[in-house]
Amino acid sequence: MPLVLVISFLVLFLIARQLSLYVSEATFYKEVQGFYEVNHLLESGVVEAMSLVKSEPSPYSLTNRSSSYPTGKIFFTFEQVSDGVGAVLIECETLSGHFYRGRAYFQYNEAKIIRWVEYR
Repeated sequence: MPLVLVISFLVLFLIARQLSLYVSEATFYKEVQGFYEVNHLLESGVVEAMSLVKSEPSPYSLTNRSSSYPTGKIFFTFEQVSDGVGAVLIECETLSGHFYRGRAYFQYNEAKIIRWVEYR
């Protein structure tokens, strides 16, 4: 009888351990997927912001903008830092709720990023 109890507890312990590992792995994969989604949105946002600067006849007049993508939304806040240098705050939010912010400092005449700051 004690041997049956020991084996039963051992089997239950192994099952519980495997379930715990499975749940941890599933959570990890979900977080990684969210990270890649928001990172992809951020990359799209940087490309879009620089194309806005290039295509705008007077880039100094750029203000708040937003864009929607199938995986989430991107919000842009443009500001002039000094003569010839501007900044854009890019805020990305996925449909699953992951959020990311970054600020790009750029030259207006070349639409070239000269500095990048991440906010996590």
